[in-house]
Amino acid sequence: MRKSVIAFAAAVALSAGAAVAQENQINISSEIETELRSHVATSRFDPVVVEAPLAVGVTLDGKVSSHPIPEEIVEKAPELKDHEFVVVEDKIYIVEPQSRKVVSVLEE
Repeated sequence: MRKSVIAFAAAVALSAGAAVAQENQINISSEIETELRSHVATSRFDPVVVEAPLAVGVTLDGKVSSHPIPEEIVEKAPELKDHEFVVVEDKIYIVEPQSRKVVSVLEE
């Protein structure tokens, strides 16, 4: 019985974590994604190395520098106002700068 209660509590905790991650997630249109990818491709950024895998809901290490979303993109996607991004390998991670949490991942 005790194992069942512990397993149930763990499942509830995982579900709650997933719900919080989804709640903070930002969905980005394909048009905006294309524009941001183009910006990344034509700009120079220092390579970023992270020790742990990044995903929506994960907090970015304080040593990792993020970059502001270009104003011309924010004008078309106001939900990205006050957000930043970081590029790791082929992925672009949208980050909420206050909490440093990843709110979206643009895969290749």
